[in-house]
Amino acid sequence: MTKESLRESIEEHFGKIPDQRVVTRSSHKLVDIIAIAILAILCGADGWVAIEKYGKAKEEWLSTFLDLPNGIPSHDTFGRIFSRLDPLILENNFQSWVKTIAGTQHTYVLVICLTQATYLSFAHDTCSPQIATALLTEIRIKR
Repeated sequence: MTKESLRESIEEHFGKIPDQRVVTRSSHKLVDIIAIAILAILCGADGWVAIEKYGKAKEEWLSTFLDLPNGIPSHDTFGRIFSRLDPLILENNFQSWVKTIAGTQHTYVLVICLTQATYLSFAHDTCSPQIATALLTEIRIKR
C-alpha cells in the first residue's frame, strides 16, 4: 500500500465521521486524530499519553500521509475527542477500513468486538484506550 493510497483509504473511511467540535476552535483535523490513535493502538499504545508519545515519535512519518496542520495533539485532546465520538460509527468505519486493507493484501480478516453497547457510553474520564483497543482487536489469517 502506497502512502497516497493509505491517505485516500484513511480519508475515505474516517473522514466522514461526524465532528462535534466547533470548527473555529479546532486545531487538529478529526481524521488525523483518529488515524494516529488507531495506528498507535495497533502498535501497542495503552493510554492517551502513550498515543501522544507514539504520535510525536512517528510525526515525520505520519506527516507523509496525514495533514497534521498543528502537529500531534496532546493526550488531553485525544481523550476529549474520543469521548465525543459515536463508538458504533467508529467501529463500523474501522471494520470497513480493515476489510479494505485486507482485500489489497489478499488476507482474510476477522474483527472481534469485545464490547457491549452499555459499555460504550463514552465520557471523558471513563473512555479509555482499552475500549478502543477492544474495538480494534483483529486477527489476520493469511490465505
